[in-house]
Amino acid sequence: MAQVTWRANDDLVRRVQAVAASEGLSMNELMTRVLSIATDSDERDPAAVRLRERLRAAGMLASWAPTSPAPPDAADLDRARAAAGTGTKLADIVSAQRR
Repeated sequence: MAQVTWRANDDLVRRVQAVAASEGLSMNELMTRVLSIATDSDERDPAAVRLRERLRAAGMLASWAPTSPAPPDAADLDRARAAAGTGTKLADIVSAQRR
């Protein structure tokens, strides 16, 4: 799990703390929830839908789609397979170091 430092003016921090307290959440839980809603369009909770609409109206709704890396090129894969198992064996290197 990553840790993030957030800088904001004191008034905003107080407002976030107040909203979190009114919801029975820690500030961390509230911020995590808000950012999750802003970046996950699959969240269907009514509060999430309302927040997403507010963010969209403000032009602040994130729009991204997770991507997976492209598969390796077939020629690159063939070269890697051919190179696998060639070279000096680890056991030989260790044995040489022990002499």
